[in-house]
Amino acid sequence: MPYRIAESPALFVRQLGIKAGHTVALGNAPPEFASDLASALPPQASLLPTGKTQTTAGIVIQWPDSMADMMQAITQRITQGPATLSAFWVVIPKKPVAEKRRSDLFFQPVLDAVLPTGLVDNKTLTFSEEEYGIRFVVRKVPSRGYAPPP
Repeated sequence: MPYRIAESPALFVRQLGIKAGHTVALGNAPPEFASDLASALPPQASLLPTGKTQTTAGIVIQWPDSMADMMQAITQRITQGPATLSAFWVVIPKKPVAEKRRSDLFFQPVLDAVLPTGLVDNKTLTFSEEEYGIRFVVRKVPSRGYAPPP
């Protein structure tokens, strides 16, 4: 499946919010996306090797297999220091694809699961014809009903 990053790498990297000096971690990323991203990173930005911990990355781009997989990755990252997290991207299948795959990853259930962690969604981005990403960032001002992670 072709990823949009191959069409215009610099633009896609900018849309992801990756800037010079950022450390980026990929979780379960397709190899072709990882390769295209590595070659498009701005100066002094780095891509953590696959399999390395995401706990220090400023930007995480995660392709979860399930809701449980997604929540484990988010919880692990924010408990290690949410102040250093610039963005946590969750890449999920578009609704028709998710239904075909019998996935539990749909937009509203993802929001319902993630928002109580103190992260807030602020952008979506098409990654391919079948997938899109939701960007979550650390909430700057706690809202009513917000409970910080344990």
